[in-house]
Amino acid sequence: MSLPAPPDPDRRRQLGHDVKTYLGIVTMGLELLPALRDDPAQFDAMLAEIRSEGIAPLRKVVAELAGGSAA
Repeated sequence: MSLPAPPDPDRRRQLGHDVKTYLGIVTMGLELLPALRDDPAQFDAMLAEIRSEGIAPLRKVVAELAGGSAA
């Protein structure tokens, strides 16, 4: 079984930028969660945003860098 070819250098550079972007979204969201703990609706909305705008796309980028599919 052969490994898939790594992304070309330009794509790899873009993926690196994307990783930083999505990690920033996750980090900022996690920093806000303690301030929202007294408002369950806002807390849940922020958590959903972290998952959809940060974690889900981050998984796809990492999978592409690894040459596999997102888990």
